[in-house]
Amino acid sequence: MIRLSIGLAVAGLMTACSSAPPPPAPAPYVEPARPVGLAPPPAAAQAPAAPGYYPTDRGCMVWSNNTAVQQSWTWSGPCPGGQASGRGTLTTSFSGGFETYTGDMKGGKRNGTGTQIWADGNRYDGGWFDNEASGHGVKVWANGAKYDGQWARGKQAGHGVQTWPEGVRYVGDWRDGEQSGHGSLTWANGDRYNGEFLNDKRHGHGVYRHGNGKEVYDGEYVAGQRTGTGKVSFSDGHYYQGQLLNGKASGYGRMLGTDGRLYEGTWSNGCFNDGSWKAWYGPDGQGSVETCP
Repeated sequence: MIRLSIGLAVAGLMTACSSAPPPPAPAPYVEPARPVGLAPPPAAAQAPAAPGYYPTDRGCMVWSNNTAVQQSWTWSGPCPGGQASGRGTLTTSFSGGFETYTGDMKGGKRNGTGTQIWADGNRYDGGWFDNEASGHGVKVWANGAKYDGQWARGKQAGHGVQTWPEGVRYVGDWRDGEQSGHGSLTWANGDRYNGEFLNDKRHGHGVYRHGNGKEVYDGEYVAGQRTGTGKVSFSDGHYYQGQLLNGKASGYGRMLGTDGRLYEGTWSNGCFNDGSWKAWYGPDGQGSVETCP
């Protein structure tokens, strides 16, 4: 006679952030070749068709990648060789607003240290190279998000700390503007993940601890899902240890159930059935022992 044993359900996994991530840094751009002696564009208020050099109110050339219409530029600093170089304030005005940069310039581009304030209220303070955020810098978004760390080519790269207004905090490695490498992610409810990341997702080995202290997962992730070998331990002593696929027991594994029985063997899509006993292990809402064949 087939007997039914109530299996376990795991609290659903949380996403890395409860709201959309902050706006990405501007994409890198390539400066077009400019023949020596080429005259500057005749009108400073013309909208550029592409990134390039444009004259300020004083005829000092500056680089712009802003393609908004009806643009004009003012520069308060030195202009050796006809290009903005040294320290000053560059203001870009366009239809619908303006943005300012106060800091070092070289060859008409942001180079050194400076502060950029965009029309949408975002702000960056830190290092610049070839008109892009580089080295150490702090960016604060208008929605309250903040990143403090290393930059390269205008994107987070290296070690840094990102916080979001919802109470989410990431400390760790970045690559090309995304969480990649080793890091720690915490949520406002006390949940915490410490381990490997790839492209803003948990990927590789890591440990996820629930803030309520009732559950700990120590194992492998693939693209944000518990996939591979891992162990889920519960505060009351029961556990699942073995192979998982997208959070469900799949492959060889063993589970000590709430009924005190040990279920060991081959699991499929969260289900265990050895002909005498049934059990289920997987995320909430994705199955139950009643749905197992």
